[in-house]
Amino acid sequence: MTSFFGFTGKGDFLEQMATPLRHWSADREGKFTSDQLSMGCLEMYNVPESDLAPQPYKYENFIIVGDCRIDNREALRKILKLEPDQVMADLEFIVRLYAKKGKETPKLLIGDFAFIIWDCEKEELFGARDQLGIKIFYYAIHLEQLVFASEIKGVLAYPGMSKEFNELVLAATFFLDGPSSSEGTLYNAIEAQPAGTWMHFKAGTLTLKKYWNLGDHNITIPETHEERLEKFKDLFFLSVKDRMRANKRLGLELSGGLDSTGIGAAIVNYLGKGGDLSCFSFGKALQPTQELDKFDEGDLMHEFCKENGLLSQWRKFDERDFTEKDHLNLMTKVQDEVDMNFLPTLTAAFLKQAKKEKIGVMFSGWGGDMAATLTLGGFYRPLALKKKYWALWKDIRRKHDVPMAFIKWLYFSIKFLQGDSVLKTYKEKSKKKYASNPLKRKIIEKHQLLDREPSMYKVKSTIEVSDYLSTYLIEVGINKRIVDHGLVGRHFGVDYRFPMMDLRLLEYIYALPLDTIAYQGKSRYLFTEIIRPYIPNGVIDKRKSKVPSVPFIKAFQRDALDQIIAFGQANFDELENMPYFDRDKVLQILEEPHPGNFGYLSKLMFYIIKQKSKL
Repeated sequence: MTSFFGFTGKGDFLEQMATPLRHWSADREGKFTSDQLSMGCLEMYNVPESDLAPQPYKYENFIIVGDCRIDNREALRKILKLEPDQVMADLEFIVRLYAKKGKETPKLLIGDFAFIIWDCEKEELFGARDQLGIKIFYYAIHLEQLVFASEIKGVLAYPGMSKEFNELVLAATFFLDGPSSSEGTLYNAIEAQPAGTWMHFKAGTLTLKKYWNLGDHNITIPETHEERLEKFKDLFFLSVKDRMRANKRLGLELSGGLDSTGIGAAIVNYLGKGGDLSCFSFGKALQPTQELDKFDEGDLMHEFCKENGLLSQWRKFDERDFTEKDHLNLMTKVQDEVDMNFLPTLTAAFLKQAKKEKIGVMFSGWGGDMAATLTLGGFYRPLALKKKYWALWKDIRRKHDVPMAFIKWLYFSIKFLQGDSVLKTYKEKSKKKYASNPLKRKIIEKHQLLDREPSMYKVKSTIEVSDYLSTYLIEVGINKRIVDHGLVGRHFGVDYRFPMMDLRLLEYIYALPLDTIAYQGKSRYLFTEIIRPYIPNGVIDKRKSKVPSVPFIKAFQRDALDQIIAFGQANFDELENMPYFDRDKVLQILEEPHPGNFGYLSKLMFYIIKQKSKL
């Protein structure tokens, strides 16, 4: 796990860039300087070979820094014609591959990676980010030089860098979905390197090129249904095994859900029952604010841990473990943009304990039901909307007999004759929330925020599995939440890994027919079938839980509300000086405290902090 940073051209600015990145404790620091380029890094050795290539690492005429875990090392070994017993760090595999293959390098890699390579002879820079965007770096062009870092704060620390907010991104954070990745970062001057894209920079000219799209690779699909299930199982277990490559202790975010429990079962399959795996769970509220806060899925978690000899290594956390002080610390020192999901922020509740236990790798099931385990069962609504009635009939018939299928076909055909009631309902809710939104009316109208289509609507308007998955990866906040998890995890010295977001797994699902993915219209069919023998029946049998992902979240918001309001009142002048917010609406939010306004208050506090940091 690495934070890296640097710039082209002359200058003695590495220390300034490194300072805000030292919010976590690295095993070592390194730097390289020349008249043409300077770059540095903070490294934690969390895979066995890390220390074999101290960064910045030099190979021939190339210098490389990166945050990488490469999973197809054996395939690369053959390409590079290495000896079977030759041991190398992942970073060295990449730089050797670049020396041989140049810009084709990222196409040949499988894993999570973001890296920068400087060619000392040609005086040119090449960088790339993995296909699914698990790792990340940011960049800016400043006075014809390239400035880059794995966190926005590193780029902001470069002398003279503009800290002007991106008005659209700031405004979009006050609406349900938040900004999309195509709308940039919070800062006008800074861009995020897009997933699946490489960059080339030479003599002031920057080139970006997409090197991967979902569906590019020709995937072989087994002939029989049983063989297809077996291949999916093999790929899933391989995904977990590859992410277990670590020289630090392993942890698991465990809920009572299918994805995290399935990942835990796969880890136990390799470690054995009672193996060195610590499990961390969000528990119910100690002092609930409502009936729902009184529940979690502890019974299912307990059953899983008991069956696998992990009870002594399992802990649940509540509102006592995450305070407003923790929240403020993350916003001040760690987070560069609003955490729209807020769950990555709340992981600090158990990451503090994980750090004490010397956990170096944390497994998360994020991305499962959105991609690898697919809650998709059919395309009834979009097919009806697009008046593809024969396709709608065939889709419904996969699950129902003729009489029931006809009733459902008639229902959907009639329901959506006059347009989409789902989108209409969403826009009506947006207009109701508009009354309390702290943004100025002219900002909302300028960016047509009330007319934005929710990202989930775009996903659920597709009528093919391929479009469904592609749209999910582009439109939904999968990638943003992964980046947020990674950033908060790094603060506690923990590298987050996401087995459900595996390139091989997603490419295989993309190539499968719907009848295999959602056999007889069954949602999450593939994963349920392959993991059934390994996890408690209660997890398999339960429907989508009504218990929040973080059961104690309302209790935390209640406990933190007064402190956030006090912070806002004490710093009201900062909000008044920002051209985005309606003074009267902000005052109303501050003077009439209500837990329902916690989201607005938290975001206002975030922007106060970032505004003050500019000074």
